[in-house]
Amino acid sequence: MTAMSSSSPPANASGDQIPIIEVSNLCKSYDGFAAVQNANFTVYPQQVFCLVGPNGAGKTSIIDCIVGLKKPDTGDIHLFGESISDLRRRKDICSKIGIQFQEDSLYNDIRVREALGLYAKMYQDPVNPDDLIDVFELQRQQKIAYKDLSGGEKRRLLIAIALVGKPALLILDEPSSNLDPHLRRQLWDVLNQYRRQGLTIVMTTHNMQEAQQYSDVVCVMSKGQIIASGSVPQLLEKFQLNLKVEVETEVNPKILADCPGVTHINDSSQGTYIYGKDEVFKNAVIDRLNSFNIHQFSVKTADLEDVYLFATGSRYMRYGQKNARNDRSIESEALFVEGQELLQQAIDTSNPDQLYEAQKLFDRVRQNGNYEIFALYYLALCEYRLATLFAATPGEQVECINRTIEHLKEAIELEDNFSDAYALLASAYGQKLSLKPHLGMALGPDTKRVLEKSKRLDGNNPRVVLIDGMSDYYTPTMFGGDKKRAISKMEQALELFAKEEIRDPFQPSWGYDEACAHLGIMRQEDGDIEGAREAFVKALDVNPNNGWVKSQLLPGLDS
Repeated sequence: MTAMSSSSPPANASGDQIPIIEVSNLCKSYDGFAAVQNANFTVYPQQVFCLVGPNGAGKTSIIDCIVGLKKPDTGDIHLFGESISDLRRRKDICSKIGIQFQEDSLYNDIRVREALGLYAKMYQDPVNPDDLIDVFELQRQQKIAYKDLSGGEKRRLLIAIALVGKPALLILDEPSSNLDPHLRRQLWDVLNQYRRQGLTIVMTTHNMQEAQQYSDVVCVMSKGQIIASGSVPQLLEKFQLNLKVEVETEVNPKILADCPGVTHINDSSQGTYIYGKDEVFKNAVIDRLNSFNIHQFSVKTADLEDVYLFATGSRYMRYGQKNARNDRSIESEALFVEGQELLQQAIDTSNPDQLYEAQKLFDRVRQNGNYEIFALYYLALCEYRLATLFAATPGEQVECINRTIEHLKEAIELEDNFSDAYALLASAYGQKLSLKPHLGMALGPDTKRVLEKSKRLDGNNPRVVLIDGMSDYYTPTMFGGDKKRAISKMEQALELFAKEEIRDPFQPSWGYDEACAHLGIMRQEDGDIEGAREAFVKALDVNPNNGWVKSQLLPGLDS
């Protein structure tokens, strides 16, 4: 693409400028589902304002309300200083807005030059299509049908169409999708030139590098709410994520939690990330790592991706000094631990009342906005236990399993690498299939798909191996089940449980005693009575309060 100038875009101080967009207390729901909740923000002339968030966060609903495709339930939208109740009736305002369409919005057979010419005819004073063809370097493609363009060429054409009417406000949806880094830089060279001429840009993107590099203001959304907004430096300061130390080898995060200046620690399968604000923090962490003879680490500046993952709950940062967490966060941690204890007691004593109390606590954690991924996971686990232990009828079981599935899908939407959630989802699908066999054509492939995903994410997760073994055992041979293989997997799960280190109190940790119990049942059915007894005794070694083993399985074996 051909940039019209190489100078930097102007500074974007708001001063006394009339905002291009003002959104106040915007709410939008669909059939009772709150897609947007009390959104408030302002976009000033020549800014690049970026909305980021997981799929389903509410970004598209906000854009649809701004451009008149959807009507807000409540709240106000001002465009160019005017309150707009129905944008479709304001052609004068509509003509100032350029919208990048989705890739399936043009006829397959329309040619590049024809498409630009067609849209140019809709405006009184359009940009010459030939000029846009030159700027976006579509000369060789101008006679090619839309369906035959590459993904990047389609993206460039759609942005060119959005600019053909000389808009004052440009709405972009994933502008650099399908563009390589070179073309992305060229695209922004062009867009920045239009900014110098007065253009304001509002965009959505999942590309954190793009958002950090080109946005003046980034607005982070999750579950329909704006949870943070500001420039990238402001967001880094807000979440105290200025510096990070990445440790490439295995390290226990607890040895670093009391280092001066530590604000957050993320311990994941990709490595351990320690966050803080200044040189004091950096030097303290480095000294501590060296004292434990750990030398494989690097120090980096935190970026927008760290903010995004932390703000949306997609990164497991739980350790750190208490004064670096807010009161609500500390409250959530206490509620979470109490909920886990009540859930385990409910299972051990077959007391549903304790399980209901645990559900309430996990729901409070979720409402607090802290640790949402884990809150959803444990809410799902509560429903799963209700279905398998306490539900009185098949209908109640199905209702509980459906809620289990809903919670786990929400958790996976927030964190696509959550292997425990995929494994439990596979088990929930399996339970539903046992209750509704006629759904086998649909649920069978879903069960296999999510189970395979959990194994790809973390094949050494003992709960993943446990659920995989259970699936093998209870799946009929004609559909691929294998009881001998299942016993082998359960034995492998026990080995993994014995080695598992629970570094984070929020990390799923259930299953060791259950794996022992199920291995005992499998061995018993295979005729290995002593092997079954050994497994049951091991279950009580792991959890002496396991009422199922103590009151049913061991006495049943003796009888």
